[in-house]
Amino acid sequence: MRPISKTLVNPGATTGGWMPLDINDPNQVTTISCNLVSGAVTYSVQYTNEDIFDPDITPLAVAHPTAALTSATASQTASTTTLMRAVRVNTASGTGTLRVTVVQQSTV
Repeated sequence: MRPISKTLVNPGATTGGWMPLDINDPNQVTTISCNLVSGAVTYSVQYTNEDIFDPDITPLAVAHPTAALTSATASQTASTTTLMRAVRVNTASGTGTLRVTVVQQSTV
């Protein structure tokens, strides 16, 4: 899967859009890097295993299994083998620039 990268500028309190991942990638490891480029931003990474493309459901958002990516205020990078169908970044507050990169790879 190609890396997904998003830059949030002066996000304030925002619920981010879902970024779909490849659920067919065998033995996946997903690494998420959140780089606080400037300013001060409080953010959390969430994931879902529900179909984000089904308009009849509201995907259940679950906190990332790495606590460092929940209510974070500094740059963080974490990897997990937890299966995730999609991820998103929510910001609680702040002004500045946050760059988020999601890399998913197979260990096979």
